[in-house]
Amino acid sequence: QQQQQQQSPPQPQGGDDIAAASSAPAGATATGSPSTSPTKEKKHKRRSLMEFLFHRRSKGDLEDGENGTGPAHGLPSPDAAACSALAELPGAHTVKVEKKGRPLGLKVKSEEDAPGVYVSEVTAGGLAEQAGLVSAGDYVLAINQVPMVFKTHEQVVDALRNADPLVLLLSNKYPDAKALDTVSAAAEAAKAAVAATTSAGAEAAAAAAA
Repeated sequence: QQQQQQQSPPQPQGGDDIAAASSAPAGATATGSPSTSPTKEKKHKRRSLMEFLFHRRSKGDLEDGENGTGPAHGLPSPDAAACSALAELPGAHTVKVEKKGRPLGLKVKSEEDAPGVYVSEVTAGGLAEQAGLVSAGDYVLAINQVPMVFKTHEQVVDALRNADPLVLLLSNKYPDAKALDTVSAAAEAAKAAVAATTSAGAEAAAAAAA
């Protein structure tokens, strides 16, 4: 008589404790062959577009980081525009933490077959708990005006550890496809506006020099 074997559910990535840095990888990927279903291909295409739009900000963007403007005449950068769109989603809220070299005091996890990185545990008495508005189950949408919705688990953990002060945009619900399309459109519009303004400025300078 054959015994039926029950498959175990997908294992979560990480469970990284941001309270202390670790030399171990920031999240062990669960075993299993990668899927090539149409749904995952669609997610991959959307992720590729978002990663293209949310490029690493230039020095000018970082210098203007506090007000979220880009280098071209105070226009919002794609990152800032995307964060503004994320901040308007239901349940989104901002938390600022002054770490000053101290451990943050929370753990984050991500699931193999689900998007997003979420807070799995808040350490009692830690900085995150003291700051308030940080709860287990909250998804990390952005860190210091940089969208995290399509970052990897490792990238989110690194940002949480290295940012100081830390400004978190959190939500108890991960954005659905429609919301992510809105965020993508906001970033794309900002990118186009910056490019148009830069081009117009270059043309004006060339005309003045002629």
